[in-house]
Amino acid sequence: MTTSDPVIKVGDQKISIMDYAIRGNGVLGIKESGKSYFTTFMGEQLLGAKIPFVALDPVGIWRWLRVPGKGQGYPVVVAGGEEPDIPLDPESAAPIVEAAMRDGVSVVLDMYSMTLSKADWRRIVTAAVRAMLYGNKKYGVRHVFIEEAAEFVPQVIDKSNGQVYAEVEKLVRMGGNASLGVTLINPRAEGLNKAVLELCDNLYLFRQVGRRSLENLEKWLKRLEPGLAKQIIADISNAPAGHGYAWCTGYNDGNPFKILPVSKTAFHPDRRAMRGDPGAAPAKRVDAGKFVQTMNASLEAIIAEAKANDPEELKRQIKDLERKLDKARLDASQAAPAEPDGVQLDAAYERGFGEGHHAGYRAGASYVQGKWSEEAERLQTQLAGEVGRMTTMARNVDLQPPGPGKAPVVHHPSALGRGLASLVAERRGVPDPEPLDGGTVHEGLTGPEQRIIDALAWLESAGIKPASRVQLGLMSRYAHTSGTFETYLGRIKKKNLIRYPTPKTVELLQDGRALANKPRRPLRTADLWDGLKQNLDGPLWKIVDTAIRVYPQAMTRQELGAATNYEPTSGTFETYLGRVKKLELIEYPEKGLVKASPLLFID
Repeated sequence: MTTSDPVIKVGDQKISIMDYAIRGNGVLGIKESGKSYFTTFMGEQLLGAKIPFVALDPVGIWRWLRVPGKGQGYPVVVAGGEEPDIPLDPESAAPIVEAAMRDGVSVVLDMYSMTLSKADWRRIVTAAVRAMLYGNKKYGVRHVFIEEAAEFVPQVIDKSNGQVYAEVEKLVRMGGNASLGVTLINPRAEGLNKAVLELCDNLYLFRQVGRRSLENLEKWLKRLEPGLAKQIIADISNAPAGHGYAWCTGYNDGNPFKILPVSKTAFHPDRRAMRGDPGAAPAKRVDAGKFVQTMNASLEAIIAEAKANDPEELKRQIKDLERKLDKARLDASQAAPAEPDGVQLDAAYERGFGEGHHAGYRAGASYVQGKWSEEAERLQTQLAGEVGRMTTMARNVDLQPPGPGKAPVVHHPSALGRGLASLVAERRGVPDPEPLDGGTVHEGLTGPEQRIIDALAWLESAGIKPASRVQLGLMSRYAHTSGTFETYLGRIKKKNLIRYPTPKTVELLQDGRALANKPRRPLRTADLWDGLKQNLDGPLWKIVDTAIRVYPQAMTRQELGAATNYEPTSGTFETYLGRVKKLELIEYPEKGLVKASPLLFID
């Protein structure tokens, strides 16, 4: 805190606006405890200090900052919600935030809409936070308010919220590196992820009720303030609206201090206003037309830039130009020839030759650059495969000279090590595998159930009995960790067509084998890889594909990161690697080494 920083008065304490703006803050309090009133007041203070913010708001509170109350309203831009300046959906969230950062505008992403699901909320927050984490640094300090934070960083993390959790956790943990601060706003402490909440520098606690909530809160407070925990809990359980306790790093010697009611200038909706009671209607909202106009211009530029770099858009433009060129040629061929003027013809020839030369040079350079990139990648992949093959050969040949009358000793490689070159060649040279769909669906089975039965029979024909869930998922085109796959397996098992010899394997029973369609051809490793590629997100497939190419050799994390264009020590790479490991598609034979799973090979 410097003497020139604006300050906010919270109870008897004066807090530097910058110590709030750039830090992680947690605000907890049940409804009508003053939690949202306090945080929107903090938003007003940031606006007064010319520090912009982004409010991620599923409850429709923050748009009211536009409406004057006891004093002025503020020209924030509202995207989505009941009275939007700009439409909002998961695809537009990132461009809107990018435009707000570029123009220094405060924006509310209002997700209170019947057209948006909770899944849409998570996608919007993921996109917005990611755009700020990696794009805000050059624009200066910006704050992020997240209402109903437990929706995005819950105590229990699963497949549906893992991605948004990862982005928000990074924002709280290292947002300061991008000049970002954050406030997590939630009714109760127990719903919010404790690991994330404990990363916050400042905590503001308002009224809490409910035996379980208070017990959990007391356990947590005993770590912070062992001597005051019981007194704080007693005060908090009966605190009037606007009253609470705060812990702020660097203030009051780290001890808690009381929060007293603050006074906003913008309108704040209460229950009367929401019911439409007479006299409770707010004044006309502040016009933000200038800011909206500026942001719309930036949005158009951002979208145009994205389209300019979109390969599909470039292909479409090329095809359009080719059509126009063909039409021009046809028109020229059908036109009656005219007597050319010699001077004009010479000038046109020279001009056309010059323009064509330059255009052709640019197009040729671009084409060669693209082809060179493809060839360089192909050569790099081929080289990695050759290195693996040569290493395998070196390991399998005893290089000591033989004794008199003895031949060199050659160790037979394992079935997995033997086929690297042939597997790569097989993968590149064979036609696409035939889908399992299209066979007879026997009575008593659904299409998906028949596909799983057929996949088991196909694996069995290659000697894979029982099959691992990983291999069965790949062959039947299902993620083996998905609930859908588990549901279908459960139904088939109830019909006594399969059994689970171990928790991770599945085997056909005689009745199931009788209902399976006969495999059209022998099973190939390429079939497994094709199913894998269809099931995986692009980044995950890139990691597995790279590991497959050097199998049975292992790679260091640094080598794998470099080969897949990821920084080996980055959180993104670690996240992707963890997801692939959880799917049992790679293994760690030793510390620091990564290797493709043997389950991806049928030999």
